[in-house]
Amino acid sequence: MSPRTALPILAAAWLAVACAPVTVRSVPYAYPAQQPPTLSEQVAILLQEPTRPNIKLGEVLVDAPGYVSRERLEANVKSGAANLGADAAWIVRDDTRLFPIVYVDPWWGPVGSGTGSTRRLIAVAIKYR
Repeated sequence: MSPRTALPILAAAWLAVACAPVTVRSVPYAYPAQQPPTLSEQVAILLQEPTRPNIKLGEVLVDAPGYVSRERLEANVKSGAANLGADAAWIVRDDTRLFPIVYVDPWWGPVGSGTGSTRRLIAVAIKYR
């Protein structure tokens, strides 16, 4: 495979990874009464457990491949928490996982390597009393 042919293929692969969707999943807890959805703009992001009395409604799981901006991650957390009817979302875990990537040419074998990453946020959606 010539470099002239490989370049568009690598560019398409990079673009596919860069535009990969962020996955958001809201998991309601079984015990609180279900709340009507709220507006995502009204959901606050908290970095520590609130001292104000609250009810924990469920968890919001956000999986993002590659690099995703903080604003986009927060918007996804807010929308997932809003679906549960939350006033705020407390981020309890923020992990980045690194994994190896090997670029392979079908005729010549491995031609390069690198590192990929995925990021996972877990937030607890809460409703103030």
